[in-house]
Amino acid sequence: MSLKISFSILLLTFHLLSVGSVLAASPSIYFEAPSPNIAPGSEFQVRILIDSSEPLNAYSLNLGYSPDLLELIGFDNSRSIISLWQSQPIVSRGGSTKIIGASLEPFKGNKGEIMAINFKAIAEGTATLNFGESSVYLANGKGTKVTPQLQNLKISLQSGGAKIEKIREADSAPPEIKILTLTRDPFRPERKLLGFLVEDTGSGIKETLIRSRRWFFWSDWQRAINTTAFINSVWSIEFRVVDN
Repeated sequence: MSLKISFSILLLTFHLLSVGSVLAASPSIYFEAPSPNIAPGSEFQVRILIDSSEPLNAYSLNLGYSPDLLELIGFDNSRSIISLWQSQPIVSRGGSTKIIGASLEPFKGNKGEIMAINFKAIAEGTATLNFGESSVYLANGKGTKVTPQLQNLKISLQSGGAKIEKIREADSAPPEIKILTLTRDPFRPERKLLGFLVEDTGSGIKETLIRSRRWFFWSDWQRAINTTAFINSVWSIEFRVVDN
């Protein structure tokens, strides 16, 4: 019962993410690469880590990378401190992406992994990974917004660098749907909200998809946003989770 209550409260986080900012010890968010010097052709993983002396339970990050030097080939949230994702990250033109999520269990400590990003080095040069405007939220029952300290990263991509060819082991286990709920929208009674909690400890969640029926025919599959709103006349919903 307490888990479902906490989950329902966190669903509202994406509608009411913060009521203001206060002074607090700023958490630190940074990148960690397997080596500062990497050979072109390598496939490698960069971890996004956070240190915080205060408990946190929601995160909104904007990231950028050098698309002329790095190809983003995937995300891995299998070790993430985030358990409730608004959606899986989408890569935009120009080498940018956004991460939004929350956690049922607050995080406090060092080297908490928010997400890992899988890259392929496609050319020689100095690649930059950087943060744009980003925020985290204190687990204090008020959704207090805190601006973290952000540390960018430069990686030298040269022929004499480390050659990395294997990112992770094969994952044969399917993802798990921990919670799937359909509740009335407390702000708009003509709608209902579908929320979910999914997990894959092997390789992380690649995407969540959803389709629905209002009359006789199914809609097209689309990316499932946490939460996804449906009008009350929708009578059937299918939910799909795909891992990496």
